[in-house]
Amino acid sequence: MAGKVTHDRDLRSLDRPRLGRAFGPLDAEERLPRELVLDHGIAWRGVGKRIVALLWPLVLLAGLAILATVAGLHFR
Repeated sequence: MAGKVTHDRDLRSLDRPRLGRAFGPLDAEERLPRELVLDHGIAWRGVGKRIVALLWPLVLLAGLAILATVAGLHFR
């Protein structure tokens, strides 16, 4: 299946003045919303995610080893 070729006339809807205002540079004097300011409590939650990301393969392998042992004893 051939891909659709995009022409400049197809991008006409993206050339609007409102888009320039909506995605323009941020004002240096304007304060960021509370959700965008780095909170130290949120940063610590990222550490927990990293630990889980490192440990899940070990837990998976241990679970598979236990299942293999139980299956080996059961189906003798």
